[in-house]
Amino acid sequence: MTTTSKPTAAEYAAGLRQLADMIETNPDIRTAYLERMHVWCPRDREELQRVVRAGLAAGAHVDKEYSDHAANVVLRFGPVAAMALAGRSMVCERVVVGTRTVRVPDPAYVPPETPTVEQTVEITEWRCNPLMTEPAAH
Repeated sequence: MTTTSKPTAAEYAAGLRQLADMIETNPDIRTAYLERMHVWCPRDREELQRVVRAGLAAGAHVDKEYSDHAANVVLRFGPVAAMALAGRSMVCERVVVGTRTVRVPDPAYVPPETPTVEQTVEITEWRCNPLMTEPAAH
């Protein structure tokens, strides 16, 4: 793989296999968060359907998760979930079923300027040693 090209599907899969092998051979190293990975960002409904079909063919349990703006598909392989992130409009039709009146801020109102004061603050930077060396003495 070159540094300027996007990895191929085979390269991603090989990397994930290497990660799986490392996790399996080092059970004493605690995994912090492997339950969920954002893997796909389909461009359209058809691509999302391909992800679902491929997941089902691979034995995944498929779930949908909805929020106001998202309709994500979750492929569950045991304790691991691989997500396809999709906009809700990709899989749902937005339908106006009524109206209601709500109170909102007046867009013509300009609030007075917030007063400010001067204060002294620290200027900081991070100085990091290579991970496999001892930390610097303080």
